[in-house]
Amino acid sequence: TTLATGDGDGDMLPSLHIIKCTSKTPTDLSKTRVVHNLHKAPGFTAADGWTLHEWRKTLTLEVTVKKQKVLKDVTYVRPYLLCAHTGSVVTCQQKAWMDTAGVAMWVELLYGPYVRAKCDNKAALVWDNCASHKVKCLQDIFLEWNIKTETLPPNMTDTLQPMDLVVNAPLKAGIRAMRCDKLFEEFQQWKLARMAEALKPANVRKLPPWKPTKPKLADGLRTVISVEATTLQTPQFKESLKKCFASVGICMPEDATAFRRYIPQKAGWLSALHKAAHTDRDHGG
Repeated sequence: TTLATGDGDGDMLPSLHIIKCTSKTPTDLSKTRVVHNLHKAPGFTAADGWTLHEWRKTLTLEVTVKKQKVLKDVTYVRPYLLCAHTGSVVTCQQKAWMDTAGVAMWVELLYGPYVRAKCDNKAALVWDNCASHKVKCLQDIFLEWNIKTETLPPNMTDTLQPMDLVVNAPLKAGIRAMRCDKLFEEFQQWKLARMAEALKPANVRKLPPWKPTKPKLADGLRTVISVEATTLQTPQFKESLKKCFASVGICMPEDATAFRRYIPQKAGWLSALHKAAHTDRDHGG
């Protein structure tokens, strides 16, 4: 899982990457080796600018005990790699999911420091309308970093979330393009080897099968981080992201009358939308 974050100026923040691990203690992942092993892979070593750390945090969560909701302090421990060049972080979770602890980790390691360094120590975060985003322990952490959170209206992510509208498509396209480039290189090598083998007598000829290399975990991470550092850093992309933030109403557009109005899809919504369009066409909605 990759958590991508962008701001109203069109810039992408350092990303958080979560890889799968195996552990008998889901809250304490200090004994897992997947992050440590990644630190030995090309592109993620100390020489490449990556350092190994451990994040620890006690969160007060609401849990169910004997069919009753009670508050319980849970201590989470997770290893992570930090890149000195990009600021990106790689950590682990049993299912590679973004959970409550993952959000707390992201705020403390990436988003919070970014707000203090580049946003005059205050910011507003707009994200999906997910129940796990609203738990009190996370709200307390955001408050500590002077971050105000706002959620998108239900079922409007594909309409109002800039990450879905502008970021996901070029990120995935970049990943596919790099994978195709790798496959093409391997195909060329296979073709030359097959041609050389075809020149041999039939009784000794052994034509190699086409069997492309299956990408490893480190390969996938390197690809994602590379696309983030190239495709998502071009002036054209930044301008598109900036315009998207304004067009969905998260940031003030240059034309203050350009806000859009969204009507709930209930009985009579189409006629209401038509009426609103005529009412607001002169001064914006």
